[in-house]
Amino acid sequence: MNQNFSRSQTDCLKGVFAIGILICHLCSRTGLGSSVGLGPIYTALGYLSVSVFMFITGFGLMMRHMAFEGYFANYLRNRILPIYCLYVLLIAIYSLLKLVVGKGFTIVELLMSFGFGETIVPFGWYLQVCILFYLF
Repeated sequence: MNQNFSRSQTDCLKGVFAIGILICHLCSRTGLGSSVGLGPIYTALGYLSVSVFMFITGFGLMMRHMAFEGYFANYLRNRILPIYCLYVLLIAIYSLLKLVVGKGFTIVELLMSFGFGETIVPFGWYLQVCILFYLF
C-alpha cells in the first residue's frame, strides 16, 4: 500500500468536499439553480461529497492505527465522548428553546435523542452518524 499521503493533502481534499456539501445545502435551501434543472446535480454533489469525506476520514483512522499501534487505546474517550457531550449540550439547548417558544416535544422524542434514530436537534442526525461511524 502506498503510504505517501500527507495529512495536509487529505485535509485539502476534505476541504474541497466540504465546500461541495455546503453548495448542496445552500442550493437546496435557497432553490438556487432549481429553475434550470440543477437540483438533481446539487443533490448528487452532496451525496458524493459526504461519501468521499467519510471515506477520507476512515482512511485517516486506518493510517493512524497502522502508524501508532496504541491509537485506539483511549479512542472512545478522545473521539466519541467529546462529540456526544456536544450533542447532549445541544439536546439541552434545543429542549429549553422548544419549551420557551412553545413547540412541544414528547418524552419519547427526548429519550430517543440520547440514542440513535429520532432527535429534537435540527440536523442532529449528522452527529448521530458521526458517532456511529466512530463506533463501527
